[in-house]
Amino acid sequence: MKKALLLIFFLIFLFAGCDNEKKQDFFKGTVSEITQSYIIVTPNDGDPIKEIGDTIYVPKTVVSKDLPELTLNENVQIVYRGYERFEDAVKLDIVFAIYKESDLKELNGTAE
Repeated sequence: MKKALLLIFFLIFLFAGCDNEKKQDFFKGTVSEITQSYIIVTPNDGDPIKEIGDTIYVPKTVVSKDLPELTLNENVQIVYRGYERFEDAVKLDIVFAIYKESDLKELNGTAE
């Protein structure tokens, strides 16, 4: 039941925004470092955010739910709005949710 609610919540965030300035975006990537304040994620090749920067600083403050327990090299999906661009890095402004790819696959019935 909890997983079904998580999926519904995720879909609402993806499709709820009508105003482009208030729209939530998402990207997939791999956790490359975990600091006290940030999770540093390397976006997947071909993901549009990768054109902005190779390193994404994801604040550990998540609006919609608790931060999952993450490990290095774990595949994640980040739902966010807004960012600040630095030389070769990007810092996200608002993070709505962080999902482990393994949890999303399990929810979709595609677990390996």
